[in-house]
Amino acid sequence: MVGHVGRRKGLRLFFDEYEAVEIEFIKENDMLNKNNQKFSKKCFDISGGGCSFIISKAEKNFFKTYDDIKKIQINLGSKKILVDGNVVNIFEEKPNERNGLLYQGWKVCLKHKYLNHADKKHVEDFVFKYVDFSDVI
Repeated sequence: MVGHVGRRKGLRLFFDEYEAVEIEFIKENDMLNKNNQKFSKKCFDISGGGCSFIISKAEKNFFKTYDDIKKIQINLGSKKILVDGNVVNIFEEKPNERNGLLYQGWKVCLKHKYLNHADKKHVEDFVFKYVDFSDVI
């Protein structure tokens, strides 16, 4: 795992293949037929302020910048945290060593809206526990 400080106010933790932090939620598309789709995605990275995950071209139809997503469940090992989120950006993601993609995808970046302070602290503590500070400095 690698830590990174960028635009975010806190440390960001990138996940290697073996790490299993996932998010689950139901998202409605904005198309004419208003389908609901359940998503279960491995986090690409996480911080106290948000997380990101990678989607396919077909799944991209469900996401737009500034979308609100309610009841996102973050699975941090045995701890399950419920947050609301806002899509702050969607980036094209080409295959590379870090993301392990075989073909182009899109990275969806979420800003978390915590339902309580204890959950935010738990995520921040998780990031701090696993971040590799040798790559930050």
